[in-house]
Amino acid sequence: MDESKTEKKVVIPYKSLSKEALGGVIQDFILREGTDYGARELSYEEKQNRVIKQLDSGYISLVFD
Repeated sequence: MDESKTEKKVVIPYKSLSKEALGGVIQDFILREGTDYGARELSYEEKQNRVIKQLDSGYISLVFD
């Protein structure tokens, strides 16, 4: 494998971001998500809280590639 073409990804500890920066990343993620297909539609705040809980649990992470 040619390492010069291998993507290098960096995990960003989300707690190292300012509150404003993290809020912007989460907002961008939520707004790109599209239509809800669950049993009920969630508010923006509910979606934001779910993302933060997933970051806290390690289920998801921020990655720069």
